[in-house]
Parts: sequence; C-alpha cells; structure tokens
Amino acid sequence: MPLIPIDEKQYNIDVALKYGTLDNFTQNIIYKNPKLYLLDEAAEALRRASTLAQAMGYKLLVWDGYRPLAAAQKLWDAVPDPRFISRPDETGPLGHARGVAVDLTLLDHNGKALNMGTDFDAFTELSYHKNTEISLDAQKNRFMLLGLMTASGWDFITSEWWHYQLPNLRSYPLLKDQDIDHLIMNGS
Repeated sequence: MPLIPIDEKQYNIDVALKYGTLDNFTQNIIYKNPKLYLLDEAAEALRRASTLAQAMGYKLLVWDGYRPLAAAQKLWDAVPDPRFISRPDETGPLGHARGVAVDLTLLDHNGKALNMGTDFDAFTELSYHKNTEISLDAQKNRFMLLGLMTASGWDFITSEWWHYQLPNLRSYPLLKDQDIDHLIMNGS
C-alpha cells in the first residue's frame, strides 16, 4: 500500500500543513518539507469529500494527512494526552501514521475558514463534536463538516472536530516509508 502525493489542484482542495510551520501547538517546525500524502483509499475518500463540499459551495482546507512516526513522537512529547495526540507506539491508533487520517476544515466561497468554535489543535473539551458551549453557528458548521465527511466514507473521533479517518483504521498497517519520511522530516 504505497502513499500517494495529494495535489491541491487535482483534488480541488487547499493544503496548509500546520506542522510545516511555526503556527502549531509545538511552536516548532515538525515537517521540514511539508507534503500531503495519503493511502489510495483515503485519497479517494478525500476526493469524494471535496466533490461534496464543492456541491455545497465550500472547499476543504487540509492541515495534515500522513504523519511519520518521528513526527508523531514530537507531537506526543509536546502534549502527551491520548485524548488529542496518538501515542507514538503500537498502543495508539495512529491514523495519520497509517496514511488514513486527515485534519481539515471548510472554507467559504471567499476562502475564509468557517467558524468551528475553536482553532485547529485546541486541546480542550470545546473541540469535542458534542460540545454545546460553542455558538450555534459553529455547531452547525461542525455538523455540516461531519455530515459531508461521513457521507464520503470517513469516520470521526469524538474529541477533535477537525480529525477524520477511514473506518477500521487498525486494519491498516503503520507505514514506515523511509524515503517519504526522510523527505517530510528532513527536506532532502
């Protein structure tokens, strides 16, 4: 099961990989060469979600996809909380390290992110799907994202409105593509 690169134009999405910038909860650049990769099956589910979002007048903005185990370790070291970060060993679900998870949001027709009640990687109960302490507008936007993602074949976790993964994610192996991992983490 090889990882495939995801092209913004081909999938009609925007990509802004947060861990390739300082604008993330670690305040460190985790990916020296940020590139979006997914397994084939996840790539097709992303294409379906993008098509559905477009039909509704929106566009997907993807913040993360495949995440090398070395990156997962750095995130865990920064926030060792299994509600929000997968343990970087066999006990964690590690959907990103399997190439079958994405972190994303919706953009309106002007390219502005919809109000989801919290920022990406807001490690608080306000990020939970079921949270009703956020505005009604944010709740509706989350439900819209949830609906289009699940209709496109994705599953979700309760603690992060931005995280979606393929069902039965543990049936996919942890990926250790040394060439891609080295490229993402080291930039060469």
